[in-house]
Amino acid sequence: MVRNQNRDEVSDAVEFPGTAQRQSERMGDARGALTAVQKKKKCFPSAQVAYRGLSRFDGMPVRVIVSNLKNPSVNKKTGDVIQVLYAPDDIFPPVAITSDKNISVCGDCPMRAIKGCYVHGGSPAVWRPWVTTHGMPADLDAVCDAISKRGVPVRLGAWGDPACVPLEVSLRLVEASTAGHTGYTQQWRQYSEFAPLLNASVYTAAERDEAHELGFRTFRVKLPGDPCLPGEILCRNAVRADILCRDCLLCSGSGDGRVDIAIDVHGSQDRIRRFMKMMASRKAGGIQ
Repeated sequence: MVRNQNRDEVSDAVEFPGTAQRQSERMGDARGALTAVQKKKKCFPSAQVAYRGLSRFDGMPVRVIVSNLKNPSVNKKTGDVIQVLYAPDDIFPPVAITSDKNISVCGDCPMRAIKGCYVHGGSPAVWRPWVTTHGMPADLDAVCDAISKRGVPVRLGAWGDPACVPLEVSLRLVEASTAGHTGYTQQWRQYSEFAPLLNASVYTAAERDEAHELGFRTFRVKLPGDPCLPGEILCRNAVRADILCRDCLLCSGSGDGRVDIAIDVHGSQDRIRRFMKMMASRKAGGIQ
């Protein structure tokens, strides 16, 4: 990979390792897609770059991509919201996942270690904004202006953890929307300044208590059949599919005494098995 000297931008020599053959087949020819995008950037105005910089997790280049600035989101759980991805700037995300180079945006998330993230194996459409914004200059002011005109909530972290970039970046995106936001962080121990903006992702009662001490409200993934803890409610969408994230907005940080959220682990059977194995291992190791 080639980097321009004395500049933060990454050149067009983005590598797509052969080890990611499955992702390449699903996404199509990513290299060809980049070429097409470079010729016709104006065909994809709905996704823009809000920020480029170095990850606070490992110092590697990252990109904050804001999509659905013009075209509505068709996500059946979130509803029409503006989707914000925190992604490696120079590594195609599916490649970063399979080659274990996603630490730049995922940090020490336990789901990363077990390949249990809900995005792993998602639709190729999830990654299209990364392709279409390759080489696009970052313009936070323009993105915020577009958000204010859309008038829908902002979802921080359609993929990636917002804490990988300075708080001010995500705060600007949220403040631009008059319709609210949602967001989570797995890095709540290291970056407690995000408490007013994000819910802490936790897995146990002890972690929940610890996050509370740091000022966070929480979002807890639990084993099926385990009860909610006092002060928790089940995710409203898990109870009623017609209640979308854009209508609920409970996962939006601390500050007003609202309840915490819990949800049963869900997704593929393989993902559920991985999660249950992780929880059993944590319990055996004395992690409460």
